[in-house]
Amino acid sequence: MSVPDAKRLKELEAENGCLKNSRGAEKKVVSAPARRDVVRFMVSRGLSERRALRVIRMSASALRYQSAPDRNEALRERIVALAYRHRRYGASMIYLKLRQAGEQVNHKRVERLYSAARLQVKRRKRKKVPTSERKPLGRPGAANQVWSMDFVFDRIGVTIP
Repeated sequence: MSVPDAKRLKELEAENGCLKNSRGAEKKVVSAPARRDVVRFMVSRGLSERRALRVIRMSASALRYQSAPDRNEALRERIVALAYRHRRYGASMIYLKLRQAGEQVNHKRVERLYSAARLQVKRRKRKKVPTSERKPLGRPGAANQVWSMDFVFDRIGVTIP
C-alpha cells in the first residue's frame, strides 16, 4: 500500500467514525414509510430503484403501496356528536341510538371507536348523607329495660321432637 492510499484510508476511517457517532446513523430504519423515504432519497441521488430496494431489503410493491382511506371517519364523528349530546350514554347506548337511526353498525366497532376517541362516561360522585351526632349508648338502669335478640340462636323454648 502506498503512502497516498494509506492517507486516504485514514481519512475514510475518520469520516466513518464521525458518521457512526452522528445521530442519524445509530437509529434503524424499521417502519415502512421511513424505508420508502430512504429509497426515494437514494433514487434521487442517482441509484436505481431496484438496487435501492435491494439494499434496503424492501419489495417494490411495498414501495408503491398506498394506504386505504379511513372508512370510520363519518361514524367516528357521529359517535363523538352523540357522546357530547348525551353525556350519560356509554358505548352501548350510543350503539343503540345508531341502530335506531337506521345505521347498520357492529357493536364492537362502536366500542373500539368510542375508546379510541377517549370517550367515557364520567362517574357520579356519591351523595354524602349528612351525619347526625353520634351519641354513646346509655347503660340500662334496671332489668328488662333493653331487649336484644340473638339471631344466630333464635329457637323457641319449647320444641317438639
